[in-house]
Amino acid sequence: TDKVLEEFQPQLLKQHEGRPVLQYDSFSKAVDDFFAHLGGQKQTMRAEAAESAAKQRLEKIRKDQQQRVDSLQKEQDKLNEHAKLIEIHADDVDKALGVINSALDTGMDWEALEQLVEVEQTNQNPIALLIKKLQLEDDTMVLSLTDTFAEEGTNGKIPFVNVTISLQESA
Repeated sequence: TDKVLEEFQPQLLKQHEGRPVLQYDSFSKAVDDFFAHLGGQKQTMRAEAAESAAKQRLEKIRKDQQQRVDSLQKEQDKLNEHAKLIEIHADDVDKALGVINSALDTGMDWEALEQLVEVEQTNQNPIALLIKKLQLEDDTMVLSLTDTFAEEGTNGKIPFVNVTISLQESA
């Protein structure tokens, strides 16, 4: 059953000389054996193709899962870094949250609050300078915190990291 039958001929043709040949007592027996093996060969080829396709799908899934794990690991590392920065700058984060939340609690309009932050940034208020962006529709704000873990940049400046803070939380 490990032999592959390619064709059958009533006589050995010149083109087949030197190749392995099976000889039968009768042409009918050769035809019967050929078609019996042919069915088995097709089934074996289909099984091998299905196995190969399954292996390819499995490898694709394995690669996709590894990419997902890597992506989640990067996201986790980023969030851990943000959490550490929030802890380091906890006083300033709490002050920024307090200012924004107290303004919202008094019923201040979102546009007026954004204008107030811009005015305070112009006046060099250190807490207002931390506020990179207000995302009030999402109940968050983005603070630009100094990255105490990073090396100084090429221009000698300490890099900042933008961290999204929920207005419902506290540092």
